[in-house]
Amino acid sequence: MDIGLLAEEAIAAKERAYAPYSHFRVGAALLAKSGKIYRGCNIENAAYSPTNCAERTAFFKAVSEGEREFEAIAITGDADDYVYPCGVCRQVMAEFCDGSRFRIILVNTKEDYRIFRLNELLPGAFTGADLKKPAKLIRDPVTNANSGTGDIIWREDLTHDGIPEQIKVRIRSGSSGEMGTVAVYAEKPDGTFPRIPIWREQADTVQAGWNGIYLYRNPDDGRSYLLVWQPAMYQGRAQYHYRVFSLSAGGEEKILEGAQLSYDLNDIKPEDEEKARVYLNHVNELLKKSYVLVDTDGGEVFYSAPGAPVTREADVSRILSQIRLAQRK
Repeated sequence: MDIGLLAEEAIAAKERAYAPYSHFRVGAALLAKSGKIYRGCNIENAAYSPTNCAERTAFFKAVSEGEREFEAIAITGDADDYVYPCGVCRQVMAEFCDGSRFRIILVNTKEDYRIFRLNELLPGAFTGADLKKPAKLIRDPVTNANSGTGDIIWREDLTHDGIPEQIKVRIRSGSSGEMGTVAVYAEKPDGTFPRIPIWREQADTVQAGWNGIYLYRNPDDGRSYLLVWQPAMYQGRAQYHYRVFSLSAGGEEKILEGAQLSYDLNDIKPEDEEKARVYLNHVNELLKKSYVLVDTDGGEVFYSAPGAPVTREADVSRILSQIRLAQRK
């Protein structure tokens, strides 16, 4: 394998980047087992979500041409240091590549680069082999619901008016993966519930991170709130945020508290580790007092039910380890 040639191809690919919004260009060069090299660049979109990374552009181009086996990928970007692939791109690599063999080459210049194996940057990857494992379903004795079918029904007073709302959790499988939807319905005077919810939010498995929606029990006032926890990582840039809120009668969120944390693994500051530690420990204190309605940690929809409520915390040690690793580079 000619690393210098791959580096040159990645640098050339970066020149084709379409990045009118971030102005951060990324180029990638993917070496297939056939010996052919496929270039890729980041392609942004005004709606943000349709944006495609350079690495995935290269992979999708190669796969569309019939390639299925790959040796290495070189990546470069508009940064003073090495640019690492985001979590979504690493997952795409894991779909087609042997993590112990596939090499990721981070390029500054043709002579300045670093090489990693995929399993170094994505340990414990979720692959097709995991889909062959026996499913572990949580069954609610009231609704008889389990993953992929039926609805899970909770009753909680989220508007704090003394009348519990209906919280409906629906798990569905689709072409883009599993997703969970949480919808809140206000009871009508006749004791029935309308078809239109006053509040609704979705958690799916195609985000650059995951969505978590929880039922928080506030020990200070004994009331129930919704907690939305959304830690996202894109191109090495972390954007974590949470919010805890009740609802008005019309479904507007009445924020009890919320905060966000951001840092860049490509440009770690000395204070980032401690900021992350304080922030994540506080989030976990909230999660300890919350039941999972639905979350998508690890690319898999997870939920619990009133008959078997479950709590789930963020993996603080793993996130802090990523920051410490970035500080040493």
